[in-house]
Amino acid sequence: MAAPLLRSAFATLATLLLARPGLGQTGAGAESRSSCMMDLDPGPCRAYLPRVFYNRYTQRCEPFHYGGCFGNGNNFESLAECNAKCAWIPVAPKACRLDMEVGVCRALLRRYFFNMTSGSCEEFGYGGCQGNLNNFKDAASCYQHCVHRAVLPRICLMKADPGECTAVIPRFHYNPKTSNCESFTYGGCGGNDNNFSSERSCMSVCGQAVIPASTSAQYLSPSRRVFVARRRQGKTFKHKIIRQ
Repeated sequence: MAAPLLRSAFATLATLLLARPGLGQTGAGAESRSSCMMDLDPGPCRAYLPRVFYNRYTQRCEPFHYGGCFGNGNNFESLAECNAKCAWIPVAPKACRLDMEVGVCRALLRRYFFNMTSGSCEEFGYGGCQGNLNNFKDAASCYQHCVHRAVLPRICLMKADPGECTAVIPRFHYNPKTSNCESFTYGGCGGNDNNFSSERSCMSVCGQAVIPASTSAQYLSPSRRVFVARRRQGKTFKHKIIRQ
């Protein structure tokens, strides 16, 4: 009698372990990208574990309570982990964050929507009525509205913040005024997420960027659009400003 019960207990434990968010998936980069876009899922169990998920609609990492089993990969143990994994997500207009919606009518109109996970505009068949604002008549309109305004992650727009403590820790932050990763001294606590341990890690998140049209006026003359192109020379990063 004990043996079957023991086998059942082990089977249940194995099921729960395999159901942990992200377990058994391959390709860390691709997994991170898709995980951040998943809907909130606390799972069917009844634990009350404090976790953090990325809310694609508010574009912020927010707290929730995880039930302890199943769920999905949009499940992080801390705010710092969530911000680190989802830092690639660009600042995007609200319409571009919405899911594709065909509407309730039965026409088959060629339209385009912005896919936040792939970062591209994709074709779909629109029914002709209702739906939502993530609906563009051609690919050019979609890219103009969503991509040129949605390529600089939010953390890269934050001002350098040394925090509240008094340590002297060399760090790097992205300066959108100069389109460069620059050194600053971090105090060791507080501050914000525009805080990288190396120039390389700063560039990997913010360096290959276009300043969004909706925020560029804060930093540049409104009469010009500035695109930032990165080129790597040896172990240093240089930038070329291209004005249109």
